[in-house]
Amino acid sequence: MLIIKLWWSVFAPKNSTFFNREYLENFYELLKSLEEDIFFIHWAGNVGHSFVKQNWLNQESYSLWKSSVRNNLWNPFLEIFPDFQRIEIEDLLTGKIDTTKLQGNYIVWGDISSDFQILSGDDAFSFIMKKTGEKKGYMVTDIEWILDGQSRLIETLNIWDLSKIQFWKKEWDAQNSMFTKVSSIKNYLEDTGSTVWIMHGNDFANIQSIITTGVWVGTKIVL
Repeated sequence: MLIIKLWWSVFAPKNSTFFNREYLENFYELLKSLEEDIFFIHWAGNVGHSFVKQNWLNQESYSLWKSSVRNNLWNPFLEIFPDFQRIEIEDLLTGKIDTTKLQGNYIVWGDISSDFQILSGDDAFSFIMKKTGEKKGYMVTDIEWILDGQSRLIETLNIWDLSKIQFWKKEWDAQNSMFTKVSSIKNYLEDTGSTVWIMHGNDFANIQSIITTGVWVGTKIVL
């Protein structure tokens, strides 16, 4: 099973309900061409980050959030990915779903729990890898790769040495920086023998090459 996380910022601004439908349709065709079962994860950044910052979460705003996500995210996504079954991230992270028995294509995205906790798509990505025993995972991002402190590409990153990474903090990034994303991978997958690729979302040929041949332009994280 392929485990792929797509950052929302690859195809949509995080402070808007707009997203690039054509990009998602092309990404869907790419996934279908791989002819493997796929677990597809993303975080609902553009309908989540700005909303949470502008509306302190309570029961009323939580209901508005769910309505906004359903109209602007869930329904359009399920139209574009018609043969992907949606799984609630809360059910996934709390163990209500046995990931070892899943077959077919699935989609899950970051959410907010009923007790107003952020459920991170980054955590879901690493959690699924660990629970399924898959040794390869792929993060499709809006940056070309991970750089060191001198802005040079890190082709292979050993997870125990995070000190050499250059991170970017972004205004709308609720996770604060790339550091927390890499740290989440480390916390779940350290010493599992897994490999996670970080690759740019605008280069479909490179994405396909990484997944099918292991030849890449990007950063490979070795755990």
